[in-house]
Amino acid sequence: MTIARAVVACVAPLLCAVACNRIDYAAGPLPTAPPLPPLAEPLSQVTEGRAVLFVIHEHRAVPLYCHDRGQRRLGADCVSLLPATIEARVPSTAVISLRLAGLSHCTLDGKPQPAFDLIGVAVGDLESQVVLWSDAAYPVLLVPPVPAEHMPETPSQLRGMRDSCGELGKKQIGQPAAASPLTTWLVDLDGDGVRERLDEVRCVGGANKAVAAHVVFLTPGRRPERTVPLRISTLVSTQLRFDAVMDVDSNGVPEVVVSTLSPTIHRIEVSHLKNTGLESLGELACTTSATPVHP
Repeated sequence: MTIARAVVACVAPLLCAVACNRIDYAAGPLPTAPPLPPLAEPLSQVTEGRAVLFVIHEHRAVPLYCHDRGQRRLGADCVSLLPATIEARVPSTAVISLRLAGLSHCTLDGKPQPAFDLIGVAVGDLESQVVLWSDAAYPVLLVPPVPAEHMPETPSQLRGMRDSCGELGKKQIGQPAAASPLTTWLVDLDGDGVRERLDEVRCVGGANKAVAAHVVFLTPGRRPERTVPLRISTLVSTQLRFDAVMDVDSNGVPEVVVSTLSPTIHRIEVSHLKNTGLESLGELACTTSATPVHP
């Protein structure tokens, strides 16, 4: 190919906002750009301090994950790290006060977990699902955009969604389901400096548009031609939600907070992205009834 032809071949896609870094073949897209540099090694030295990540359930803060100068803890084991007067932050960088208020409706490994009242915050005013306390520098706390956004998909992303929804439809409703994208979130899940793409999608099929599954798809930042399911729920009444991403212990590997909500149970998981899956570090199981959990 001459230089002139090469220029024409690449300029045309650029003019229509389609990237020149891959070509969609019948068997799937193949990368045509030079390989990206290898992933950076995670930082080995954690921050010299302490931090506690709280999640919000029924307008109360429940400790989920924390570190004490590099030593990781979960749930109630985090309470001993907190000062008498607790001032925590939400993603907007606003500061709110917390006060210990007995037990929550959440358990971790079957054990009831403590709850903290949010002082001076009216019900409905706190949009965030997470709160963070630290006695050193605060890690960057990332949450999905509000209002929710949806970005156009590339052909390879649509293919990945279509194939997965097709198989889920066959299993759940007896016929292939189509992918109905809802929201998009671009966020670095593995700490390599390249943002991943998360898409919340409903798989629907049949004349009555029956919901076969609710899926959160992952498109790795360094593999933009690959779109795979990251979390799947086949229960129509269950919602999947990615609440926050942050590096609580500052070791270079972000933590991901994922909620699974059903009419009676709210499961809140803290995990790490490993390859193209989430590796759980711990999970709260919270009831939605008004009856407190007793030890």
